[in-house]
Amino acid sequence: MRRWQRTNYPVLIICAILSLLIWVPTANATGQKLLELEELVISLWPEYDKPAVLAIYSGELKNIGSEPYEGRIKLNIPNQVTQVQVVAETEAGKLYVPYEISEREDKNVISWQLSNELLPGKTHSFTLEFYCKPLGEQQEREFQFDYIASYKTEKLTWDIKSPYDSYNFVTIPELEALGTDPGGFNVYRKTKNKLDINQVETVSVQYYREKEEPSIVRATAIIDDGQSTLADSPAFRSHSSTALVMLIGFASMLSFFIFYATRTNKEEQDGEISADFSSEYRDSSIKSNEEVEAEIMGKIRKLLLEDKISEETYQLIINEIGKNRR
Repeated sequence: MRRWQRTNYPVLIICAILSLLIWVPTANATGQKLLELEELVISLWPEYDKPAVLAIYSGELKNIGSEPYEGRIKLNIPNQVTQVQVVAETEAGKLYVPYEISEREDKNVISWQLSNELLPGKTHSFTLEFYCKPLGEQQEREFQFDYIASYKTEKLTWDIKSPYDSYNFVTIPELEALGTDPGGFNVYRKTKNKLDINQVETVSVQYYREKEEPSIVRATAIIDDGQSTLADSPAFRSHSSTALVMLIGFASMLSFFIFYATRTNKEEQDGEISADFSSEYRDSSIKSNEEVEAEIMGKIRKLLLEDKISEETYQLIINEIGKNRR
């Protein structure tokens, strides 16, 4: 009897270890089984405000399990991401969350910890903004965007805006042309239902464009031509006349500062100007016009991303700067 017990102890220990390994799932596998993407919209805006593709993920995850989920959200993004702008939960406004990026051979994985547990049957909405796929200066420009599904996905929608002043715009697969949005961009869309985990969906885009300036400055020319633009949209008309005057005044003042900061003379600042103001613009005066304008445009965009100004206000300021530039 003792001999049987002695010779079978190792077998019992090995079985116990194996049962534990089988019983404890990995965190990623658990998340993939408990969560499902009810909807994901991938918006691609090539050359919007940088010579790259601005990608925006807007989605809604649902807990399809029977237990609350308190882990991390993991989403696949391309491995050519150059800058992450926003990772936020959007249940009530925008809650910016810390995130991590893991590099893989064929993709990157961006993840963040849920701020609150996700109860069974409930949903969690989010948004990501990042730049990827740097575009060259050649007139013929193209890029390919691969989405590798992190979760089972009920509905995937592609929204692509063609750059301003681009032509021969082609997508593969072909997306439906929806017309022109209030900002003057041509919009293309395609929807696909029922994606499995790790299923790959690809969109290729090709177009010609001779200009190198960001598309965001395009509305100025449209407004001057008297065409239907942002100014004709219901959202724009909803501004009160007082707010409109204040916004235009702010944009005009900002345009003056851009002009002032980019003057090439090196004269000393007037003694009545404060030391801080003087120092700031002495530093700015050695920068090129493009560098200073890009810096200020970046600060304005930061206000937009932080929900301190609306998209309509942002467009209005950019338009006013464009008119004063000319």
